[in-house]
Amino acid sequence: MHKTANYAPRPDPAGRAQDYQSRGAPASPHRTRVSARTLPALCPDSPRLLGLEMAARYLGVSYSVFRRWVFAGEIRAVRLPSSRRPGRESRRVYVDRADLDRFVEQHKG
Repeated sequence: MHKTANYAPRPDPAGRAQDYQSRGAPASPHRTRVSARTLPALCPDSPRLLGLEMAARYLGVSYSVFRRWVFAGEIRAVRLPSSRRPGRESRRVYVDRADLDRFVEQHKG
């Protein structure tokens, strides 16, 4: 997949702005612009475990601060079994949303 510049509406000959769909093109998920900073809606169907970056966004702190909290033991980390290295943990670190909510409740003041 190649990077493209942000999609901007183009003016038509009559001077009106036209976007992709108003030109009669089908709706395409490839034309949907989603910011890398957006947090998916946290509903009952959303994942229970969040990666460090997503968990940092959930709390509204920077990745480096959140990572420091996790590796200092202030927030419990979850490491799942590795699917490629039997008998070992995955290198990927996750955090349970319930632990994040508990962390917030403990630090309210």
